[in-house]
Amino acid sequence: MATKRHHEKGQAANTLAETQNHQIEPLQTRSARRESRAQEGNLDAVWRLRRQRVRLLPIWLRLVIVGLLTSICLLAGLVIGYGVVGNSENAWEVLSPQLWYSMIDAIRGH
Repeated sequence: MATKRHHEKGQAANTLAETQNHQIEPLQTRSARRESRAQEGNLDAVWRLRRQRVRLLPIWLRLVIVGLLTSICLLAGLVIGYGVVGNSENAWEVLSPQLWYSMIDAIRGH
């Protein structure tokens, strides 16, 4: 019985010593890890550093597309709302400036 306890204590001491001797790497950012891999000679990491993202659509074109889609949705909502919900005979009348001038005058009280 005494030898078994002595053996268990020895194993615990060995595992404790192993964990204390094990070096834990300090936390690094992703870019720092990539640079360290590149310095070690890992060609895959070097290739990743040099590779740049290729966009199918430039950012300015994305903004233009979003603006156009927003405008189309706004106009479609106006036409559907005025024609269907408002029970108007001509749904496209909502796009005429005279209607909007008359609404603004009614809001202002003129």
